[in-house]
Order: sequence, then structure tokens, then C-alpha cells
Amino acid sequence: MKSSFEKILKEVNTNWLMENSRKLMDIELGQTFDHYHAAAKFTANLIKEAGIGNCETIEFPADGKTVYQDKRMPLAWKASVGKLTIKKSSVPFENPVVADYKSHPFHLVKGSVSTPPEGLNARIITEEQLFAGQDATGALVMINPFTRPRAKILVPALDLGAIGLITDNLVGRYDTPQGIQWVAACTEGTNWHVQADDRPFICFSVSPKTGDQIRTAAAAGEVVAHVECDGVRCKGTVPAVTALIPGRQKKELWIFSHLYEPMIDDNCGGVVGSIEFARIIKKLADSGEIPPLEFSLRLVFAMEFYGYAAFADKMIAEGGHNSIGAINTDSFNADKLKILMAPPGTPFYGNYLMEKIADEYKGQTDPVLLNVVLEGKYFDDMFLSDSTMGVPTLWALGQGKWWHNSEQKINIQSPLSFSRVVALVGAWAESVLTINRETLPLAVAEASAYAKKHLLDEAKRILNAYASGELRVASDIKEEIRERMKHRLKLEAERLADFRDICDSPMIGKQIKSIEAEAQTIIAEIEQQIKNIPCQATGVENDKWFEYAASIIPSRATPGFPYDLIAAPKEERGPQPDGIIYGPFANILSNMDGRKNLQRLVREAEWEVCTVIAPPMLKKYITAISSLTDYGYLKTKFKNALKKKDIADAIRKTGIKEGDLVLVHSALSSFGRIEGGAETVIDAILETVGPKGTVLFPTFNVSFTYFEGTINKNQKYRPFDKNDPSRVTVGKIPQAFLKRKGVLRSEHPSHSVAGIGPLAEKCLAGHKETDSPTGKTSPFAKLLEFKGKTLYFGSGIAPTTFLHYLEDEMDLPYLGNTVCRIKAANGKTRSVMVPKHLPGHRDFYISAAENSKFFKKAKTLGLKINEIPLSVGKLQVLDVESLYKTGVRIIKDDPNVLLCDKKECLFCSENKA
Repeated sequence: MKSSFEKILKEVNTNWLMENSRKLMDIELGQTFDHYHAAAKFTANLIKEAGIGNCETIEFPADGKTVYQDKRMPLAWKASVGKLTIKKSSVPFENPVVADYKSHPFHLVKGSVSTPPEGLNARIITEEQLFAGQDATGALVMINPFTRPRAKILVPALDLGAIGLITDNLVGRYDTPQGIQWVAACTEGTNWHVQADDRPFICFSVSPKTGDQIRTAAAAGEVVAHVECDGVRCKGTVPAVTALIPGRQKKELWIFSHLYEPMIDDNCGGVVGSIEFARIIKKLADSGEIPPLEFSLRLVFAMEFYGYAAFADKMIAEGGHNSIGAINTDSFNADKLKILMAPPGTPFYGNYLMEKIADEYKGQTDPVLLNVVLEGKYFDDMFLSDSTMGVPTLWALGQGKWWHNSEQKINIQSPLSFSRVVALVGAWAESVLTINRETLPLAVAEASAYAKKHLLDEAKRILNAYASGELRVASDIKEEIRERMKHRLKLEAERLADFRDICDSPMIGKQIKSIEAEAQTIIAEIEQQIKNIPCQATGVENDKWFEYAASIIPSRATPGFPYDLIAAPKEERGPQPDGIIYGPFANILSNMDGRKNLQRLVREAEWEVCTVIAPPMLKKYITAISSLTDYGYLKTKFKNALKKKDIADAIRKTGIKEGDLVLVHSALSSFGRIEGGAETVIDAILETVGPKGTVLFPTFNVSFTYFEGTINKNQKYRPFDKNDPSRVTVGKIPQAFLKRKGVLRSEHPSHSVAGIGPLAEKCLAGHKETDSPTGKTSPFAKLLEFKGKTLYFGSGIAPTTFLHYLEDEMDLPYLGNTVCRIKAANGKTRSVMVPKHLPGHRDFYISAAENSKFFKKAKTLGLKINEIPLSVGKLQVLDVESLYKTGVRIIKDDPNVLLCDKKECLFCSENKA
């Protein structure tokens, strides 16, 4: 393979690489869909000039609606004007034009919509001012330097009336103070591109130097800018370019290198470099300098992620993709390189060939090979490695500087590194394409040696984890070791078996048996060595979520990783664990087969990525699997799913009965799977108390603009809107409860409570806008007056808001005033002062609140917490009158009991009497 590298390197036309990368970058710089079409045309011409026939340009919809593998295609976008001119500022600007698409297209964020032809004037406020409640209507928000222009800031800005953002977020901001970020994925969700249901915005990207000046000016006084933009979102098409170099077999090796990102290493150089090594491989094969191609080589240049989902679906629809594997050359032209192997979802013998090349290349420079990630990833354009798609993909990933930075120009590209990485990846492609019956035995033997090395490496990891206490606790440690080694053996055997794409040689089966024997020998050695290793810790305990996972058997219902969650309502398309494809959750999804339970899938993912998944993350995985099942992406058997009867029976066991007044604190995710979700929980509670009972739910939201002695910084801030359940910040159950017919809600702007039943109006009517949140007019006082109970549905007792009623009742000195904003029915907002609010920390704000000072004392004084287990969660009930009597006694004795004793907690330290 060293000779292949040298042969290809000799043929590389460095000047051609550099010149055409620059030309492609210049074409793509405008970032509109017209520029996309021009870039595709240029790429197709390069392919033809390189002597590669069978070149085709495919048009995919760019309508913001068409979906491939749960990746919804973008809306097309056109623009020629995008200008931001400072018109009013107490701080002078040397050049009042702070952003101009014509001077650099990166200044205008893709997806921005048009102003009136004459433009419009807009105030500029800062991110701090936005969340401090400054009126954002019609304004642009200058976001903080390290706030990424993504959904987390775009959504609240638009919700609060802004027309868009200004960002100076930039990788390399201190190296390139005049650089501008090429902004991608400025959308309202996890989708990378603006889609049909995204709201309009106008966003600008400026340099760090300019951004600092705008923030300084906005902090000093009013800043007004003139905004001009002719951006249009429209239906269109987005092209993909593909070309084929035929081999003896119709099976294909795919080369992925995405178009439409106008930087030299991301990814103009990747596109041009891929064409160059394909040209050279064809030339060498045609001249007989390398063996004839056993497999065909297919170049695929498309929109990153979305374009490849579309292309794969097209190939499948036409009879199958015929791909034996792929490599992604996105950003491969850098001075430093790392190789991500294809992950295990789809086995690929190409991993062994790349490992051999990497070993031979070690120690060389231009580029430096930093490391080889043997376990692979499902990142970005490696996502087709998923078992439901079957295109195992490696990634030659350059470690360039200044990601998405306008300073990433042709002059930062080393011609030498560029040429050598083209030769390096080309040598790997040549090795995959030319392997044949004659060269197969040696290749399989070498691969078998690597497989045995991987088995030994796995054994070392097991022994090290055991010795350091990082191995999962197992009832039978030997069985755990065997299962882990057997899984590694399975991955290696499947990868060796993939050589059968060339031919079904007996040599392959022989080598598989050889590694099976090696695995048995290694297992025996591990078991022997463990006897002599002092275990430094007990190991990673298997918590309740790990045990619960054994009752879940998921399988895939749709091809491709779920991503944009188009099957879900827009308001439920929140971030998923690991962003679906950027962590162990991808391994779990890819390994689902309808037979393995989730516990087994978790263990396999842990073995594959060499980690132990922590209980909080595993809980998120379980919640996500439940949601993905509801949306139709998975088919899942939940053996221990809860139903309404299960919940109602458990509630009754806590002592709650018909006719009771109950305030419910809740955490839906604490129980694993509940059939019917929040609605089932509400139905069960209502059934338990019956028509004569009353149910209350906290429906708190973040409406304060001044709190805890300073302006608000919480990005969940929205003015209180009594009729908008989506702004409730205390969980899905209260949100669902608010949508029910007949439910009432109190007027309080931060601590409103909702209720239904005979006592609901009496509990809620007196809770007005300018009352203290938990004072004498609040529902918490009424809960005491009418001898109610508090039900903690999976939340634990930490959110005992009634303790704040005690603080108010006893006039504790640390309660303070706050300012809240309220949104009227006509959309206008106003501010109100709320007295005796609830700033700072408390000792009982911990997950095991039973261990707080207050509850420890309360229990010794006879306070009874009724507790009933339910699946992986628990229900707890407190009698409010008992809590009141006990609480008054405790606080009179120790007014500081609700404050913590941590010296680093300034609030509690400073407010102790």
C-alpha cells in the first residue's frame, strides 16, 4: 500500500487542486441556491475534464417539505442584498455599514427574508437586554460572543418579537478579529436548514471587532440601524452530482464529499481532492499500473447530511444502493488528520485496509496522522453506516483551524499536505477497489491479525476497567467478560466475513475460526488474571434504570436515523440525547433488532465506544425511546409500561381518596413508559379524587426580568401569558392539564396554579398579579385552609413550594421583590412588581430532599411522608396541615433551617440570621 500511496502522489496535480478549490470556493461563496446550482455545474465539468464518464446531476426538491429518512429538505433561498447600517448610536462607528452581503456574503445569514424595498429601521438590543425584559418588538438582538446562532437563542428572540439576530460568534475569534462566521443551522429546531414551518427572520454575521462595538453601543444607549434585505425563501431544487468509474462488479465504493459550504477545507478541497484521486485511480487502472478495479467507484457530491439521505433513498428506490462502503472526505485537506473508522452498524472490511495504511503512514508529516478512531462514529455524513441503511462509512477528517470562518481562504492551505492527503485517501480507495481473488488470501490473513490484536486490546480494556472499578457490576463477572469478548468477536467476525463481497473463499471461514479460537484463549487468560488483580473499587453499580432497561425491547420501524422528528408536532421536536448521531445513542439505535432488550443494547454500546453510560443519560435514552415509539420511528415492547389503573391504584395506596383536595408536583419521565403519557396520569388522578375532589397543578413560568438583585439571564424568560400552556416550565403534565376543558388558572405572573374541581375557583381566584407568589392569597394558603394534600408524582419532595408559604407566613428576611412581565390578550406587555419573591438557594433543593435539615427534623417530630413505589419511580404524599404545624415549630426554633450550610453558597451564607 506504500507503493500505491507513492504512485498516486506522483500523479497528483497540486496546481490543479489549489486552483480549482479556489474557483469552487468563489462560486459557493454567495451561499444562495443559484450559487449551489453553479457549484454543481462546475463540479460536473471538473469530473468530465478528469476523464470520468457516467456523470449525472440529480435535482432534489428544496421545498422545505420533502422528507428523506426523517431529514426534511431545505427551502431554497435567494438574496443579493443584505445590509446593516448604524443610524443612531452614542458610540461612533468608523464605518456605519457593519454588515453588507456585497462586501462579503457571510454577512447575511442564509434564510433571511426581505425587508420592504426601502428597508426598515430597527433598534439593536443585546442578549442581556432581551432577557432583562427590554421590548424586543421589531428589534435585532446582538447576541453574546459565545452564544451560537441556533434555536436556543433564535426561538426566544422571535417569541419576544425580534426580527432576527446579529452574531459575532466565531471559532478563532482571537486569531481573526476581522473574521466572519459562515452561519449554518440558524433554525428553530435541530434541523440544519430553514424549512417550510420556520418563522421568518433577518440575521447578520459580523466580525468580533464589530460585535464588541455594537454591544458597547447598545449598553451605552439606544442604537438604531437601517436594515436592507431582499432575501426570499422559495420552492426550488438542490442538485447532487454523481459519477461512476465501472469495475468488474456492479458493487460500488462511494466517495462522499459535500458541496455548498464555501471554505477551503470545508469543503471545497474535499470535493476537488476526491475528483483528483478518482482520476488518478482510473488512469492507473487503465494503464495497468494497478490491478483492474474489482468494484466500481462512485463519486457523490451533495448537500451535507440531507443531500446524502436523498441520494441514498433514490438509489434504494431504483433497486438498491449496491454500496460495499464509503469514505467521507469532508475537510480532509488539513495539516493534521484523524481517521474515523466505519462504526459497527454495518461491517466493512475497508476498516482493516485503512488500519494497515495508517500503520504504514505513522510518523510521516504533511499531514500528521493524529489518531485512528477504531470504534468509529455515526457523525454527520457517516450516518448511512446505520444498520437500516447499510453504507459503512469512514471519515478522513482534517483537524483544520477556524471552522466556518471567512479567513479560511486558499492561502491557509498547504499544497504539500493537500497533495499527500489526496494520495493517502486515494491509496485506501485503490486498496478497496482492486482487491481480487488473487490478493484476497493475503488481505484476509492481515485482517485476521488485526482482528486478533483488537481482541487483545479489548481484553486489556476489560482488565484495566476491572482493576480500576470502572467495570459494570455483574452477578457473574466471568459471564460479563465472556459476553463482552463475544461481542467484540462478533464485530471482528462480521468484518472478516465482509470480504465475501470479493468471493466466498474458504480462507475467510478459516480465519474466522482462527479468531474464534483466539477469543476463547484470551477469555481463559482474562479469567485467570482477574484472580490476581486487586480490584480497587466495587465497580459501576447497576442502578434502577439499567435494570428497567431489561424490560424494553425496541426495534426500528423506519429506515435511517430519526433526526428532524417530522412525525412529531413542532413543539415537541426538542433536542434528543447525543443529538441522535453524536454518541452512544446512535449505537443503541443501530443495534436494535427486535430481539435484544435495551439493557443488552446499552451494554453493547458501552463496549463499542468504551464507556459506561451514567444513569441520568440512560434515563434520557429511555424517555427518547418512548417518544420515538409514539412518533412511529420505533416499535417497542414495554413489558412494564404503566396504565391508568396502575397509577390510580398506587395513588389510592398513598392515602388520597375521593373528595380530596390535592396539589400535584410531577415528573413524567421518572416512571419510564406510561401508556398515554401525561393524559393518562391526569386521568388517573382525577379518577382517584372523583367529581367531588379538586386537583391543582403548579403552572410556573419564568416571567421575571429582575430577580435575585440583578437582571434576569434565564433564556426561558417569556412574559406571563395565562392562555399559553407551552410557557409552563414545570413539566409536560401541567402543560397538558392546562389544555383541558374546565381548567382554571390563577393570575400570578410567575407562580400561577391551575385547577379543576369544586374548590378550584376558591383556591385560585385570589392569586393576583401583584401578590406574593406563596402568600396568604395564594393557592398554597388555600391548600392549608381546605386541609389539602400534596402529591409528588415522581418529582421527589424537593419542589415543596408550600415551604415558601411558610417563609412568607413567618416573614423571613431573605424574600425579595421582583419585576415580572405580563402579556395581555392584545399582545402588549406590561411590568408588575411582585413582593416577597423566592430568590436564591435552599437546603431542600436537592434530589434526596428527605436528607435536608428541615425534613430530617420534621420526620423526628412525626411528619409522615406516605411513599409508594411505582415502576422505577415513586409516589409521595404529605398532609399539608401536618406539614404546616411541624414547619412552623421548626422554623421558629431555627429561622435558618431552610438555608444550606455550604460556605460557597453566598445566598444562604449571607442571609442567615
